[in-house]
This record gives sequence, structure tokens and C-alpha cells, in this order.
Amino acid sequence: MLVTALLAVGAIVAVILALPDGGRATAAAGSGTANGTSGTTGNRASAPTPGTARAAGSGVIAVPALPGSGAPPEESAGTSSYPEAGPTAPNTATTTDGTGAGALAAVNPGAANPSGTGATGPAVTAVPTPPATSPPPTSASKTTPPAAPSTPPTTTAPKTPAPAPDFGIPVSLGNATQLITVSAPSKAATVGTLRAWEKTSAGAWRVVYGPVTANLGSAGIGPASESYSRTPLGTFTLTEAFGALANPGTALPYHVTGPNDWWVSDVNAPFYNTMQTCAKASCPFNTRLAEHLQTVTPYYDYAVVMDVNRSPVVKGGGSAFFLHVTVGKPTEGCIAIDKATLVKIMRWLKPAAHPRIATGIG
Repeated sequence: MLVTALLAVGAIVAVILALPDGGRATAAAGSGTANGTSGTTGNRASAPTPGTARAAGSGVIAVPALPGSGAPPEESAGTSSYPEAGPTAPNTATTTDGTGAGALAAVNPGAANPSGTGATGPAVTAVPTPPATSPPPTSASKTTPPAAPSTPPTTTAPKTPAPAPDFGIPVSLGNATQLITVSAPSKAATVGTLRAWEKTSAGAWRVVYGPVTANLGSAGIGPASESYSRTPLGTFTLTEAFGALANPGTALPYHVTGPNDWWVSDVNAPFYNTMQTCAKASCPFNTRLAEHLQTVTPYYDYAVVMDVNRSPVVKGGGSAFFLHVTVGKPTEGCIAIDKATLVKIMRWLKPAAHPRIATGIG
């Protein structure tokens, strides 16, 4: 028996000596038993040994068993304590049952119970921490910033042309931006009312001069004719002016009349309804059927030509129709107003405005 006991003790001592310092079992201080976990600064075993060897004397030494033995751990007879974690170190030992060497499972590190009153706490199997992996580098995708929203094109609402005012008589405006209107109360009237109008940049029409009194043909107002002393009815352009006096400041082409200037009213002459300059004895028309312009004063001190029957010229369609100075009496078919107003209107007229004069009953 003694020999057997000594052999058993020697085997236990051999096992203990084979363990590294960090994996030696801790002797119980007085409890008489020890569990199968490591109680020193080494690693706790993953499972207690099924064959616990008891040492003679004051305590029991726990011998680690091979993993997978399935034996339940013995309860520690003392108060257990859990040391702080230390470095992890694997332990290997030879089992006491003679089956051969076996590897101890790695556990969390522990420290010896400094009080010596009991074994260390229960064994805890360490879970290996997977190696930290960095996410695969990804190349930053180049994204094109969204294009700024395009500013919608600014659209301007079409301007509605201002309606033509009620001139009181029918008018054919064409491209005119200057207009003179002469209205008669009846076709037999020899006196009418004159107004000068202009078109503003906004498209509206406004009165610039007038109303002023205008003397008309002695036969009233109606279709133009060489046979009647009446003021022509309709709308006509104003393209030139003349006078016995110097140009008062009009932008229209202006001719200062002289002793050889005539306006031809001879319907049989090739120069019918035109101004001609010639000595009386050499004129190619009947001067008795022409107006000697320089001598017709004060009527023709200033005059604006009305383009009646001028393009084309129709034989017998009327001739020598002007806006001229009045003497307060009916005319042979022209329109006559006071000199002061006539000069103002002549200065106001501009060829670029394509001025027109309109006559009518209203």
C-alpha cells in the first residue's frame, strides 16, 4: 500500500513539474478538494479532469484532464475569486490516466488566489477573436455633380398693339407715325377742323397741334377732280414743300420758288401735276393753265404738297393740291390754315415718320 501511494504521489508530482509555471494548479488551503481548472497565473482549462488525485496533507491538487472527457467538475471547497485578465499562454500536460500526452485548451488568463483559502473560479473557455480585417479598398467613384438647372429662357409676351384712336374720319395709316386729319361736317362744307397727331413709342396716338380751323375748297369736299374746286377726299402722303420765303425749318425737301417756277395744271401737257422751272415764253405747256408759284402770295409763302394724283398721274384727276397759308376764304381745292400753325407743323414733319394727311366728313 505504501509503495502504491508513493507511486501515485510521484506521478502527480511529475505531472505538476511538467506544467509551465503559468499553468500549475493551486493547492487548496484547507478545503480538501480542488476542481479541475487551472488556478495560477496560467490559463483555465476548458474542462475539469475526471480523475482528480488527492495529495496527502493539507490540500488537494487539481490535475487538468484531457479535453472531451465529459466528467463533471468538482466543487471548490473554498471561496473563489476571479483575478484580472493577464496574457494568454497555452498549456500542455500529460494525463494521469496513462493515456498519453494531451493539449490543454486555451482559456482566459488568471492569477493565483492570494488568500490561499480556496480554489480559483470556474473555468471559462476563451473564444478566439477573429483577426481584424480592413474593408477592401474601394476607389472613390467619380460622380459628376448634377448640372445646375438651366434657367428657362425668358419669354416676353407679345405686345398687343394699341388700338388706333378714333380720328373722327376714315384713315389709312400705312407706316405713318405722323398724321394730319382734316374733318368737315358735310361734303359741302368749306370750313373744317385740322389736328396733327403722332404715334408714341408705346404705340398710342396723341394730338400734337390743333384743333385749328381749316379753309376748304369752295365746292366742299369730295373726290379729286380738275373740273371742281373741291378738297380731295382720302388719305395722302406728304413728301415735299416749297415757298416764296426761305425754309422755315422743315426736314422735308424744300424748294424756294423763283420767277420761273410753275405748277402745271394743263391736262394735255406731259408734265401735268408737276413743278416745272422755265421762262414763260419757253415753257412746254400752256402757262395760262399753270400756277406761277412765286406770285401767289401770301398763300404760297409756305406750302406742303399733298400727293394727290401724283403716282401715277391720271389725266384730269386733279392737280396742285397743297396745305398752305389761309386768307380766311375758301380755296380752289387746297387746305389753308394760319401761317404760325403751318410753320410749326412744317418744322414738326419728318420724312422718316412717313407723314400723311387725311380728309373726311365727320
